[in-house]
Amino acid sequence: MAEARQQPTRSAIKPGLAGIGYLSLALLAILITFLGWGLREHIPLLQNLEGQVLDAQIRARGPLAPAEAGGEPAIALLLIDDPSIREIGSLPIDRRILAQVVDRLQADGAATIIFDMLFSEPSAHGEAADQAFAAAMARAQNVLLAYALPDEAAQASSSGLTSGPLLDSAYLRYRNQDQGALIELAPNGVLAPIPALAEAAQALGHVSALTTTDGALRYDLPALPFDGEWLPSLAIVSAAQLSGTPWNRVEARIADRIEIGATQVPIDAHSRQWVNYYGPAATFPTYSLADYAFGRIDPARFKGRIVLIGGTALGTNDRNLSPFDPLLPGVERVATVLDNLMTERWLERPIWGAPIVLLLILLLPLVAVALVAKLSPVRAILILALIGLAIIGLSQLLLVQQQQIVSMVFPLVALTLAGGSGLTWRARLDTHSRRQAEQALRASEQRYALAATGANDGLWDWDIPNDAVYLSARARDLLGLAAEAEPERTPRLEHKQQPNGKQPNGKAGAAHQPTESMLGQASGLQAPQQASPTATSDCAPANRAPSIGQLFGLLDQVERAESEQELAAHLSGQTGQFNRLVALERGGEPRWLLIRGVAVREGDQPVRMAGSLTDLTEQKRLERQVAFDALHDRLTGLANRELFTDRVNQWLSSAQRFVRTDQPQPDHIQADQPQPDHTQPDQPQPDHTQLNQVPDIGLVLLDIDGFRAINEDHGQLGGNAVLTQLASRLAKLKADGILVSRLGADQFALAFRGPDTLSLAERAQQLVADPFQLDADQKSIPISISQAHSAQGLSSTDELLAAATLALTKARQTPTGQPQRYDPAMQQLETSRRWLADNIDRALADGNQFQLHYQPFVALADRRLLGFEALIRWQHPERGQIMPGEFIPFAEESGQINAIGQWALFEAVRQLVAWDQLGFKGELAVNLSGRQFTETDLLADAAKIIQQLGPVAPGRYKLEVTESMAMDNPQQTTEILKALANLGLKISIDDFGTGYSSLAYLHRFPFHTLKIDRSFVMRLDAGREPREIVKTIVGLGVALDKQVLAEGIEDEQQASTLRDLGVQVGQGWLFARALPAAEATVLVQNALRG
Repeated sequence: MAEARQQPTRSAIKPGLAGIGYLSLALLAILITFLGWGLREHIPLLQNLEGQVLDAQIRARGPLAPAEAGGEPAIALLLIDDPSIREIGSLPIDRRILAQVVDRLQADGAATIIFDMLFSEPSAHGEAADQAFAAAMARAQNVLLAYALPDEAAQASSSGLTSGPLLDSAYLRYRNQDQGALIELAPNGVLAPIPALAEAAQALGHVSALTTTDGALRYDLPALPFDGEWLPSLAIVSAAQLSGTPWNRVEARIADRIEIGATQVPIDAHSRQWVNYYGPAATFPTYSLADYAFGRIDPARFKGRIVLIGGTALGTNDRNLSPFDPLLPGVERVATVLDNLMTERWLERPIWGAPIVLLLILLLPLVAVALVAKLSPVRAILILALIGLAIIGLSQLLLVQQQQIVSMVFPLVALTLAGGSGLTWRARLDTHSRRQAEQALRASEQRYALAATGANDGLWDWDIPNDAVYLSARARDLLGLAAEAEPERTPRLEHKQQPNGKQPNGKAGAAHQPTESMLGQASGLQAPQQASPTATSDCAPANRAPSIGQLFGLLDQVERAESEQELAAHLSGQTGQFNRLVALERGGEPRWLLIRGVAVREGDQPVRMAGSLTDLTEQKRLERQVAFDALHDRLTGLANRELFTDRVNQWLSSAQRFVRTDQPQPDHIQADQPQPDHTQPDQPQPDHTQLNQVPDIGLVLLDIDGFRAINEDHGQLGGNAVLTQLASRLAKLKADGILVSRLGADQFALAFRGPDTLSLAERAQQLVADPFQLDADQKSIPISISQAHSAQGLSSTDELLAAATLALTKARQTPTGQPQRYDPAMQQLETSRRWLADNIDRALADGNQFQLHYQPFVALADRRLLGFEALIRWQHPERGQIMPGEFIPFAEESGQINAIGQWALFEAVRQLVAWDQLGFKGELAVNLSGRQFTETDLLADAAKIIQQLGPVAPGRYKLEVTESMAMDNPQQTTEILKALANLGLKISIDDFGTGYSSLAYLHRFPFHTLKIDRSFVMRLDAGREPREIVKTIVGLGVALDKQVLAEGIEDEQQASTLRDLGVQVGQGWLFARALPAAEATVLVQNALRG
């Protein structure tokens, strides 16, 4: 307990350490976020993240309308689309058609004509087409052309600026050119219009731009350095022309702004003009070039408007990703940038934006961890979420109202990192604090918790004045009640006491509300009157403490009445403790609970009672299962010999009582379970007036011929398959009141009541006549059948079984396979056998006729006591001592050897444990019978032996099997011996040298000792041959690293010879005869004293 209380102190996290943890997490979040923010322009993933957030903000803002002129959009688009290509011709468009379009637009009053097309190559339709196009532009004097500044020289039409229109279009005024190093696009050439077209154009501007790695084009490049000059974008040139600003008044301040007269266009440190997209494609009025060229569009639509001409046809590859459209035409992008400049609705990154973002990155993590540390997790998360929403809202407000981009991605990342890690650290601290509290609570309640948990009992506490029973979770589970929430008191069950102490119906108070009545009578407590009887339900709500009456309502009527009676006796002071085993149903399954409790009194009245509920269900189920297993065959499920004998005995005794009382009695013993006796109408009725009448009871035995051969050929699984099939067929007879049993390994029995006929035996013969499924084949198996009947003068079950067994011997010898009836003349031959059988059973029942004598075996080298061999003796009360040779062979034949052998196994265990308590550390050997291998559950007995040995090592308990028995079925023997050896028991091969062991099998047996048969020991002085045999056996033992023991040593010469031959252990009359347990114990004590 002291150690448990100290443990939280040793593992406690100090408050200072917790604060350092929060600060460290905040600093780590600041560092990570600051690094990401600083490297965002160099890491595509981070750059794209900011860009996609900006796209989302623009989409959230919604579409905007373009600038208007005279109530109509100021900019219109003429597109060289796929219909235009099909109608006019393939790309490139004949420039004569473009000349006609320019002339028509001039005639229709277009304010400015801007071509978002590159004319860097002469026309494919000849020089005349170029001259026509140039002449049209010269006449219009308001046409602007585009050129490109590729970053790959191979794409350029010229590599420098010398003179002419392209040089004239360069900025005349520019500053801060040293800041140009941050511009992302570095041109290596120029794709300029051919000279004739360039000279005819009013102005030129570049249309080069860069897309991010996600394919988006979010900004324009209004000033690009090339060949020592700074070149403007087409949008800047167009805006200057449209505003009427002389070109010499347009100034580029690199990484700061572009001044167009009084208009100042902001650009960022990378000289980027951020595009404020208005909407998806066709946000600007859009027309097909073919429709206009062939007069299908009202010319008035272009009067006073800026007309941009560009291509969207397949093959132009001039489309880009925008916030509203994944494939926005390039000409519409140029129109959007131009409209931004005309309406001053460009997007701007304010100069104060970066410091604000940096400040938020520094402050928000500190604020986040402070909130997490001070507030509850829910409140901290709520406030952090509100801060995040406020930041997002502010950023969106700046974008919508001021067209300013202040990206809050990284401040939000910093807030999330700090908040998440802080909450994780807080959870760890809270978990640690909670564990400390739980440890302290467990330490203070350790004895109570250990007692309750160790007992695995449910606890209950009855508040008697309020009739409320409070139950632990385990108690509710045992009773099948729902888990309760905060308990409330429930109304008492209704009880109205009449002056005469009875209920209104005139009956005793226990009839309907026994618990309340019992309380009133036993303790003087009066239940309060209730206006409504609704409180009398048997089940309390889950959030209410049930009353005692409701709990007793879970029992059946009889169980409830008896339980209430015992409880009343305890409450009245008649008993010191309430203790009752009750049975109830839970989920359709029976459950047994032991209810115990003691009442607490104030004066003479009980006010409280508490106790426990112990679940005895598994114990009861185990008892039932053990009872069933004890009376039924495990393999077939049929009644075993014990149950069969008991049922037939009951039939016999029931019939005899029936005769003696001269009164008809129901027969409660039918087949495997109690059933009423339904006498068949076609069978003769018993004469109740006749005394000493022999009941009509018959018995049929069935024995599988050659069952051992089936096991050898098909293994144990094959033999088991035959047994289960035969049992299944015979079980059909149960419907007719036949008792079906498996008596032995290959023997079944049927018992019936009725006259002495062979009808049942013949029915059984028909059932077993069909072939059996054996492995993959079907095989007919001969089965011998015999019958005996009480009408043949047989008055007991044993006599019936003995008689049927005699008849079964004759049936095996009959080649026809017909059922054989018992012949009473055979009984005289079996008198002595029956006497043995009966007296062996009586001896086993008495428990004191059979005895174990113990013959020691010693080390031949120093005569040190190593152990004993247990040998059975029968001390008959009338005939005196009966030697093993007189009854063991018969017991082997009758199967009684199994019971004798089992008794010997456990008696030997008892004796070894007793000697071990004296300090004896030697071995004890017990002989096994061959039938124990095949007819008993030897492994189950071995497991019980291990259990009963307790602290005694299993290796000191040795099982002896004869050589011939081991080789009778070597494969099965090997498996069983290995299983026994795996349990820790030792194995000894007895009478070695007299059988026919195969070395191929011998080395597989997990034995520990070879016992040389006494016949070789007795003939040691008869010549050389016996010595050589012993020497060979010793050599075999040495080779296999096994102990060699010689039995039957009667003189010193034999002992000396055996020792010289290498035998380590000896046994025989030279050392001691087989001693009773008391004398053997004296020998053990002498050996221990040295």
